[in-house]
Amino acid sequence: MLHHHGLVRVVMRGLCPVDAPEWPVVQRACVRALVAMSRMAAFLLMGLLLVCVPLRLCHAGEMVHSATAWAQGLPCAESSRSLQSGSCSNTGSGIEVRAGFVDMDSVRPGTSFYRTQNGDSGQRVGPVWSQPLVVSLVTMVLLSSLMLAVAGYIRHVNVRLRTAVQQLRHSEEHHRLLADNASDVIWTVDMEGRFTYVSPSVKRLRGFSAREALSQSMEEAFMPESAALVRQAMERNLTCLRQGLPVSDFRGELAQPCKDGSTVWAELSMSGMINAGGRFVGFLGVTRDITERRRTQEKMERMAQYDLLTQLPNRALMMDRLEQAMTRHQRVLNQHSLPSADAPRLALMFVDLDHFKEANDEHGHAVGDALLQMVARRMTDCVRASDTVARIGGDEFIVLLPDVFGVQAALTVAENIRLSLSRPYDIVPDGGKPLSLHISSSIGLALYSDHARSMGELMSVADEAMYQAKQSGRNRVQIASVTSREAVEQAEAGLSLF
Repeated sequence: MLHHHGLVRVVMRGLCPVDAPEWPVVQRACVRALVAMSRMAAFLLMGLLLVCVPLRLCHAGEMVHSATAWAQGLPCAESSRSLQSGSCSNTGSGIEVRAGFVDMDSVRPGTSFYRTQNGDSGQRVGPVWSQPLVVSLVTMVLLSSLMLAVAGYIRHVNVRLRTAVQQLRHSEEHHRLLADNASDVIWTVDMEGRFTYVSPSVKRLRGFSAREALSQSMEEAFMPESAALVRQAMERNLTCLRQGLPVSDFRGELAQPCKDGSTVWAELSMSGMINAGGRFVGFLGVTRDITERRRTQEKMERMAQYDLLTQLPNRALMMDRLEQAMTRHQRVLNQHSLPSADAPRLALMFVDLDHFKEANDEHGHAVGDALLQMVARRMTDCVRASDTVARIGGDEFIVLLPDVFGVQAALTVAENIRLSLSRPYDIVPDGGKPLSLHISSSIGLALYSDHARSMGELMSVADEAMYQAKQSGRNRVQIASVTSREAVEQAEAGLSLF
């Protein structure tokens, strides 16, 4: 069998450069082709030997001296230069050997000898010998045919390989064209989380070039919380891989830093990568810009929870915060077992604007909207960041104080709000004269659990206190009383009978 490694290197270097991306494909194809060629050449050479040896040697019924010695001018074993194989006769095309001997001096070079079967006359069996020139010609013809066959096969393999290489390059160019011009960012990472490829579209998304993004770590490519989510997804999949479990895809909305310092939101889809040999080699990720979608979503969520005119929380968000504050307040009381006098209180205020309807009807809705916006700003300035001011209706507001120490502290905040709202409002309408408006507020104040034991009861008691302030002359703060709570309890008990 022919050893093919050296031939493989020579042929493959001629077909495809070693540094070409198609080298592994061409290598496997060439090895298979040249192994088949070496086998074919071995069989042809063996056949050549089987053909040439009988042409050089011949045996009759008894031992016949080789005619090759005579053809080459070498001395025969017999002193009379005779062929010891019996008698012979000239048949025109050769000498027929029978019994006796042949005088070799009378035979011209180039004459062929024939033996008869068992000495019988007239029957030719085959040539006894041929000249070396004929054997050489036959050998040259066979070797030439072998070389032509090998050359033709190499050409055929070369054409197929070149076609395969062109198709592979076209496929790679096509996929690279798609990746380079896609609006989504396509990237790959290895098992350790290092980026191995980032498409040029990252420039449009984050401002970094593909080379800059490729050198970043996972913590640099994502915001801290988002990077932690990606790392957790990778570790979870690697754990499944070690345990022989299937790897799952990861999808999520993550934040990424931009080169100008801003933040962009992207939808990430990440899956595992398996090579042609079936080995897990890393992760493939695709990130899509969803910043506008995220802004629209946040705007819709804000519209559902905030008042569009004043940008204050609406009733739904206020109720949610009130429920959370009451739950947290009750948990603190249960954990520390504080006396009721020393425990922090949860205070709730109902605020209703006095004479707002008259100003809105007299000067129009534009002036009324501007007045409400100024009221919202003044009330927000009177409370802490942990407190909540909400608009629940046209000119009705709620103030939530989750932690106040005693009734007096809550009453101080309420008085500050009342005084702030009673100051003049200077408004300049569009195309009109400056206006100075005067309104006031009536405020009802209730504390949990001094005046109520539930959220519904707390709101009812605070609302009742606000109506008492209005009935008492407006522009005042009214603290809820135990009588108000008992009245609410009696009302709720009366409703439960029906």
